[in-house]
Amino acid sequence: MIVQKFKVLRPIMIGMPVEGVILDNSGVIPRSVQHIFRHLDECSSDYNVKVSHLEIYNESMVDLLGNSDSERLRLVPDERNGTNVMNLEEVVVHSAAEIFTVLSRGQERRRVAETKCNKYSSRSHCIFTITIHMKDYKYDISGYLCLLY
Repeated sequence: MIVQKFKVLRPIMIGMPVEGVILDNSGVIPRSVQHIFRHLDECSSDYNVKVSHLEIYNESMVDLLGNSDSERLRLVPDERNGTNVMNLEEVVVHSAAEIFTVLSRGQERRRVAETKCNKYSSRSHCIFTITIHMKDYKYDISGYLCLLY
């Protein structure tokens, strides 16, 4: 079993598992990720899972997984999916542990500052999106889960 340390800024949503085990104080995101991969491992379909991590700060968008701060993100209308964020990095993942690593990497780039009420207050909102594409002999479907915190 791989042991990783995670920086926890928002325990209700993020509260990471310890040594891959979901604890009573684990957040919504780790519980959702574990549930998704438990279901995917049980099904016989081929699947592909990608994640993205977007921060909204001072009315601007920041890609928390992207390598370049200079690449400008912008909203574009999409007839099929509503609205998409152009140039947002998507990372292919194969397990819950990989998602936790990617999420932790994004959290390190997130903007935080001390306030009178909270030493590690977030000055932004984040959208962590999990996109799943499944395909078998009968179906070819995609879906996504957007987790806001």
